[in-house]
Amino acid sequence: MPKKKLRKKSKPKSVISSSHKELLILLAIAIVAIFIWNTLLIYPVKLLVVILHEISHALVTIFTGGSVIAMNVSANLAGGVTSEGGNEFLIASAGYLGSLIFGILIFFSADNKKLNIWSSTIIAVLLLLFAANFFTNPVVIIFTILYSALFYTAPRYIPQKINYWIMRTLGLLSPMYVLFDIKEDLLTLAYKKNDAQQLAIITSAPAIVWGIIWFTLTILAIFFMVKFAYLKKR
Repeated sequence: MPKKKLRKKSKPKSVISSSHKELLILLAIAIVAIFIWNTLLIYPVKLLVVILHEISHALVTIFTGGSVIAMNVSANLAGGVTSEGGNEFLIASAGYLGSLIFGILIFFSADNKKLNIWSSTIIAVLLLLFAANFFTNPVVIIFTILYSALFYTAPRYIPQKINYWIMRTLGLLSPMYVLFDIKEDLLTLAYKKNDAQQLAIITSAPAIVWGIIWFTLTILAIFFMVKFAYLKKR
């Protein structure tokens, strides 16, 4: 009798593709973050975003010919930069824009180890320099140094998969904080001294207009970040 050929059983294909898994995880992170936004669990991330926000103001001040006199970030997440000279419009715009740029850079660097090492090292050095030279709040200085250590060590010593999701999470929550910040400051009509109010003084356009512009840009940034992550895994 002829021998029957044994057929190897093919492994069943996963119902959920890697792209869908990525999308679902990112959506889950965003939803969970919304529910715990005002808790201590999310506080360290919010403080990091505020620190990078103020560093962005300071960097643009220096790059446009001004000088930074003092910087302050308080434990209640309020911050400010006292400066002289520089381009007022660009300096006032740099906070929200910096939060978006840092967030996008951190988010995208998760896919490329070389980019991750370079970008994380630059962020680590910036955090350390500003902690040593400008910040005065001891608690903020300690946190800034810890953040610097995290960014330096994460792409080098933390397992790749864990580091991947650390960067993805930080990159996603950074622009999300911009949305919450704008909503609390402007869209709820609560007056606070903020970047949009400063832009209103400089340009004569109402602060609410600047708030809507930044709110829209941030939503678009989050949309394309998540879309990129989805398409990358397809």
